[in-house]
Parts: sequence; structure tokens; C-alpha cells
Amino acid sequence: MVTILFPLILSNVTKEKKTTIKTTNFDDLFSKLFTKYGEPLKKMIFNESMGINRFINIYLNGIIISSENISTIKLGDKDVVAFLIIITGG
Repeated sequence: MVTILFPLILSNVTKEKKTTIKTTNFDDLFSKLFTKYGEPLKKMIFNESMGINRFINIYLNGIIISSENISTIKLGDKDVVAFLIIITGG
């Protein structure tokens, strides 16, 4: 099972700070997350053109991954995926 960690903003939608999902790749992970948590989570993670929102960083086992090649990355039973929101301001 892959462990998924949600920051506070996303956990307001998911109603939990982490979950586990049986999956082997990110396409399947996103599909299962959006089935479980619905359209509000999808709108927070993806932009209008279905790319990863530029204010979301995705980490796999503590290492940031690029959204360009995310669909080619395989996931295993001990992997941890974390979604982090980039907050900017002045």
C-alpha cells in the first residue's frame, strides 16, 4: 500500500491527514484519490487543462518529482507520496 500525506489545506477536503491506497502508478493513484474524495480534491491538485496545479509540489519518499514525467513513475508498497502546497506572498 502507498501512503499518501495531505497538508492542512487538502486535509480540509479529505477530512484526514493521511491514507493508504493500493496502486502501482500515479495515474491509478489520482483516479482512486478522486473517486474517494471527489471533485473538490481534483480541482485543488489539477489545473483547468488537467496538469498539476503549479502551487502543488508532489514528493515521493521525500524527493520532489516533476509533473512532466509523473505518469511514468512506478509506485511500490512502501512508498510515501506527499502533496505540499507552495505558499508565496510578500
